[in-house]
Amino acid sequence: MRKIRGLLLVSAMAMPMLPSSAYAQDNAPQSGAVALEDIVVTAQKREQSILIAPVAITAVSGADLERKNISGLGDLQKIDPSLKFAPNYDPSQASISLRGVGSSTVTSTIDQSVALVLDGVTIGNATALEILGDVERVEILRGPQGTLFGKNASSGVVSVTTRAPKLGEFEGHVIASYGEREDAYLNGALNVPVGDTIALRVSGGYKHLKGTITDVVTGKDIDPTNIWGVRGKLLWEPSANFSALLSVDYSKRDRWCCGATSARAADPNFPPVPGTANGDIIQYGIVPGPRNTEAAFTFLPQGSGDFLNGSLALNYDANGWKFTSITGYSRSRQNFFIDLDTVSGDFASVGSPVSKYENYSQELRVASPTGGAIDFVAGLYFYHADVTGSTDLRFGQSLIDAAVGAPPPVGLGLPPGTLPPAVFTTRRRSEIESIAAFGQANWHLTDRLNLVAGLRFTRDTGKLKEFSQTADPLAAPTGLPAPFDLFPYCALNPCAAVEPQSYKNSAFSWRIGPQYEISDDIFVYASVARGYKAPGFNAVTIYNPAGPGSFDPTANLVLKEEIPTSYEVGMKARLWNGRVQVGVDFFHTKYKNYQAAAFFTPVGAPNAQVLQSADLTTKGVEFDLQAALTRSLSVRLSGAYIDAKYDDYPGLQCYPGQTVPTACLTPGALINGAGNQLIYSPKFAYQLSANYSQPNLIGGLTGSASVSWDWRDDVPFQANGSPLATQPSYGILGGEIGISDPQAGWSLSVYAVNLLDKRFVTNINDQPRPWGENAPLQSFGPDSFRRIGAKLRFDF
Repeated sequence: MRKIRGLLLVSAMAMPMLPSSAYAQDNAPQSGAVALEDIVVTAQKREQSILIAPVAITAVSGADLERKNISGLGDLQKIDPSLKFAPNYDPSQASISLRGVGSSTVTSTIDQSVALVLDGVTIGNATALEILGDVERVEILRGPQGTLFGKNASSGVVSVTTRAPKLGEFEGHVIASYGEREDAYLNGALNVPVGDTIALRVSGGYKHLKGTITDVVTGKDIDPTNIWGVRGKLLWEPSANFSALLSVDYSKRDRWCCGATSARAADPNFPPVPGTANGDIIQYGIVPGPRNTEAAFTFLPQGSGDFLNGSLALNYDANGWKFTSITGYSRSRQNFFIDLDTVSGDFASVGSPVSKYENYSQELRVASPTGGAIDFVAGLYFYHADVTGSTDLRFGQSLIDAAVGAPPPVGLGLPPGTLPPAVFTTRRRSEIESIAAFGQANWHLTDRLNLVAGLRFTRDTGKLKEFSQTADPLAAPTGLPAPFDLFPYCALNPCAAVEPQSYKNSAFSWRIGPQYEISDDIFVYASVARGYKAPGFNAVTIYNPAGPGSFDPTANLVLKEEIPTSYEVGMKARLWNGRVQVGVDFFHTKYKNYQAAAFFTPVGAPNAQVLQSADLTTKGVEFDLQAALTRSLSVRLSGAYIDAKYDDYPGLQCYPGQTVPTACLTPGALINGAGNQLIYSPKFAYQLSANYSQPNLIGGLTGSASVSWDWRDDVPFQANGSPLATQPSYGILGGEIGISDPQAGWSLSVYAVNLLDKRFVTNINDQPRPWGENAPLQSFGPDSFRRIGAKLRFDF
């Protein structure tokens, strides 16, 4: 009933407000007609109408992204209910999921399950898309897309196409906005013709946002955002059948994530020792709860990074045949150092002095002419990546002193400061290479019936070298066994280099299914697809795969390839003379060897992680309804019901206080998460928006207004099913109202994000702290707080 009331409420709100059209109506089928724009997409590596693309896809124009105040990758979940984003203290390892499935690891030795594509080039991590500006369109492809997009598209694709230079045109724009919580955004672009055959386009952007929580020790913000970026694109088009496009992007970030606060009242079984969560609550007057944005930190987190991306796209047309070459290069670097325990006591911290991801790729592709019995796309692909990483895990002075200060036999009876902190250091380097051959054909059996079939062969190789060492004052000088040895990762064995790891793997990805044109405006399709995600390395610093209390340099760190098999049936239609567009997609996907992350809390250590394989099933239905009700008013309703559960997920730690199964009554017991809902995946989510634009109000000015409502069901954050690690269902109301002068080229508007100031969290960690205190932690995102501001745009 709550879901139904929410839909009715927003529908009632949207209609009288008459809110700017999310979809341009310039391409109407006849002069003066009211119709939605026929969006052109490249989901099948060739341009085609979104209506006839036989895949589940959401496509949004750059103009609509601007209206929705979408300026980064994390904001894209506002346009597709199936897409979810979870930040990470290493931005390159942020979790992106579609239909509930995505990577949940904190290591660059595992590929994402959702491929990120920038201007036709697959990029290795999420840092490239932290700031979005001068975008032509965004396409979100749901379900396995390995046939055309390769090994790291086992759950889908997020493809961003930026605006290309225009020959013979001098034009540009500047957008500036400022609002509550220091919400500053600046973006601009300039297109310059250079003769008749060359054009240059330069764009850049900057965004800043106040932190999400406050450190009560210093009074400063934690998790602020500071990002800027520039892009240059040079187009050479000497003839009608040849073009060369050179693109270079650079962005820099001063941002760190993810500070956390106490999500519930103090642990009644743990004394308020100074420096612990209970101690900080009393000392600093912190009030735990779902709206708590205060915490005490040992030190302020630090982090920065940059991203460089370049590509060269060559296109040649010959008698309907299109030949394409895309050469890509990207490099990302980041460093961070964060207070892992999130208390004023110096218990545990983690940092990465330097981490670098560098890759280059080459794709050669040919697209046949259309109009015959068979048309196809085929190509070759090469990818190489070098990844270097370092992680320093530090056990702080407070933890050392607590362990040795008690009298024997519990402790060593030593005064505080006798022994220094313990540090566990890991350095790793991996080299990944992939080659592939692919093709997909459309066989037109009749005028209305097509058979789509595609196949991709991929050969992957990977190498890993890892070295770990420890400076544990309780293991080396004393030679004492646990629990005096604070480092359960190495125990009494000296840490050393892991034996070099490697894998070689070959796999086929494929897709097959019919597409039928019921009428000129109604299409149905079905497909069976097999995806593929390459093997990876279990190179997670904060846990030894041999198990707590040991270090095995001969351990096998190779994870098996991830294989999804998906069944889909869908329908797309344009009705009412193009004024209504409908899309519905039913899906059922099983994943074998899903590369998952299991979390532990070894005795005397912070939360640890190990990678392992799991099996899962995700199934459900997605729908999208758009309508141009009048020439000025358009509405959209989209939603997704996703039943995503683990079929087999062994090796999970019980959550605090868990009694079922009874094995959890034994300390350190591990359970199977089979039947639990996937993390970050609400069962139901929907988005409702309405946009209105009225020209010639006063003096030739145009008025516009928009409203949006984004609702999500309960969101779980732990695979072990902890009831305390769940965000209850919530909705976010946003909107914008403004005026513009199309002739003068300016617009002014007032925007609102989370207008009702609904406080929601982006993560909850319900695992014991290193010193044994049970105090769940919660993190917030930028949209967890209301922001109202003004935006000004100039076009020239």
